[in-house]
Amino acid sequence: MSVLRIVCVLIAVLVGSYVFAYTNPDNLAPAVAGVVRMLVFPILVFGAAIGISSRFSGVTRSRLQTVAWILVIAPVVIVIAYVEKSNDLFLHYEAIVLLFPFFLAAVGLVGAYRVATGSTVSKVGPVQLVLGAAAMVAVGVIWSPRPARDLFLPGALVEGTVVDKLKDEQPRRAYSSAVTSYQVKVEGPARVHTVGSQTVYESAPWYYTTRDVFSELKAGDRIRAEAGAGTGILLKVQRQ
Repeated sequence: MSVLRIVCVLIAVLVGSYVFAYTNPDNLAPAVAGVVRMLVFPILVFGAAIGISSRFSGVTRSRLQTVAWILVIAPVVIVIAYVEKSNDLFLHYEAIVLLFPFFLAAVGLVGAYRVATGSTVSKVGPVQLVLGAAAMVAVGVIWSPRPARDLFLPGALVEGTVVDKLKDEQPRRAYSSAVTSYQVKVEGPARVHTVGSQTVYESAPWYYTTRDVFSELKAGDRIRAEAGAGTGILLKVQRQ
């Protein structure tokens, strides 16, 4: 029953978050995302603490575990729903993408150890749990390069004039190579390369950005920003 409760609550959080994120006014989304940004990691830590304490709680153990899983996973769902809406939330999203598969792998390994030592009884054997943990580590390794570079490497300085904007009207899939649905074209100092005897001028590059920045910028605006080292998304955007 506890698993069913977790699934039902998370589905409700997922649907509610996405409906609210995509239907509220543009000027409201950054405010909501700001609240999410302040609360997401404290809630995750609180959920993990409840999960640990549930090991020693006796009768109420299953209920505490249900609450713990909801507190751990629900903020992740909300961050995913709002990642395209707020520039301030994007790095939080990348930190979660980077850490969450390894967190699930750690949970699986702890479970495998407890089943193998007879500390707990489970229909899933330790071998299956270890294989699941290995799969999560593989997912984390595959997903980690771009967010890790954004989080730990200095970004590239972007200065120039916004000359065009592009919004992808199709819903962005989780497996899409697109970072967000919003792009701006920034024309900066001319980039010139010599190829043999020919001089090649690079066209103005496109940069991904979030909806709040996309909505504020218009053609002709001069900006100074930082492009993430992994995704190239515009961060810390300032109009000049």
